[in-house]
Amino acid sequence: MEYNKKTKLYNNLKIAIAINILVLLLYFGLFYLVKSKNDSELAVSISNLNNLQSIQDSYSGYHTALTETVGEREKLNSLMVNKRTAAVFIEDLEKLAKHSGVEVTKTVSVEKQVPQANENMLVFNVRAKGSLRDVFYFTLLEESMPYKTRFKKIVLSSGDISTNSDLLSIAGGKGTSQTKESPWVGEASFELLSYINE
Repeated sequence: MEYNKKTKLYNNLKIAIAINILVLLLYFGLFYLVKSKNDSELAVSISNLNNLQSIQDSYSGYHTALTETVGEREKLNSLMVNKRTAAVFIEDLEKLAKHSGVEVTKTVSVEKQVPQANENMLVFNVRAKGSLRDVFYFTLLEESMPYKTRFKKIVLSSGDISTNSDLLSIAGGKGTSQTKESPWVGEASFELLSYINE
């Protein structure tokens, strides 16, 4: 009986050890699962944080670029003409005429580039009257305005074309004409390509 008791005790001890080992294995298995899940969630969180950091860095770079280029963008915008700023362009033409010493008349029309096109083109017809030197100078100033233009026609004409002193004056900057200059007329027709129809 004692032998059965010892065997029974021994069997109970083996079962208890097996249960403890099984519990221990389950504990380590669960610990490993929780740790690996936490590690993967941590890796995803770190990846998301790195993505957010790169987005923040990109935003900071864009913000810096935008603040550093404010002046340049304003200059570019000032070279574009729309319905609100067309009056400024016309005022610029009038300032050039005043600076050149010519009388100027102008017509402005909005025309379609091609009959089927949706885009309209701003077309200017400018007529300047004055001495040959002043009219020619005004024409040069018109062509060198900081707007993208396409000149279709430039004509210089006078009732008396025999005066060569103005041509010498334009070429060399010195004129010695003693006679009264006859009025010259310069006509220019151009499209304003930097016009935005908005």
